[in-house]
Amino acid sequence: MAQNEKKPLHEVVSLKLGMAPYGVSSASELGSAKAAEVKTLLDVLREGEMPATAAREIYSEHNRLPEILDENGMPEMSDYAQEVIDDLVSRSDEPKN
Repeated sequence: MAQNEKKPLHEVVSLKLGMAPYGVSSASELGSAKAAEVKTLLDVLREGEMPATAAREIYSEHNRLPEILDENGMPEMSDYAQEVIDDLVSRSDEPKN
């Protein structure tokens, strides 16, 4: 990928998060690997710094994630996803010094 084709990190993580839940389940080895992928992406979103507008955009694109995880038998992951989603929507930009 050329330097000028790079995207902001929050856009890349959001794109990956959109694909990651497919195949998540507590019943298979692949499902466990996919759950680990979702957890990693959620950790990055929760711990990472980004503009509030980017955080809200990710929220609007992925606010159903907790429901999807719950439907796939992942209630603890669903709860964590809800915490991250709630954090994203509540963010505000830090004042510039």
